[in-house]
Amino acid sequence: MNYKKLVIIILLVPQVLFAQKKEENNGLQQRAYLVKTLTKIADPVLMALSKGELVKTMPIESRNNLDRTGCTYLEAFGRLMAGMAPWLELGPDNTAEGKLRKKYIDLSIACIKMRRIPIIRII
Repeated sequence: MNYKKLVIIILLVPQVLFAQKKEENNGLQQRAYLVKTLTKIADPVLMALSKGELVKTMPIESRNNLDRTGCTYLEAFGRLMAGMAPWLELGPDNTAEGKLRKKYIDLSIACIKMRRIPIIRII
């Protein structure tokens, strides 16, 4: 056996032996995971904003010296809506996911009607 073949075999054996076994992960399981993750991210922002308490409950973190307190809350809501919009656009239906969408559509509308999202302060 020549040297190159031996090196290739040595490099491939651990990958074959320790490769993770892929489970039969169908689209429904992936979708359920994505919806669960989406709701985990959306709940704190939408629930607090719909009650008018986002400013009290949302911490602000900044890595630089810029004061972003004036736009952080609006940015959080805007980014969340931009990410959720395609899912919400599917609309409510009689499935469990459709009922969950209905909940988030209603929450989103309540947040928009709240009109207490702080906007950028003009200096």
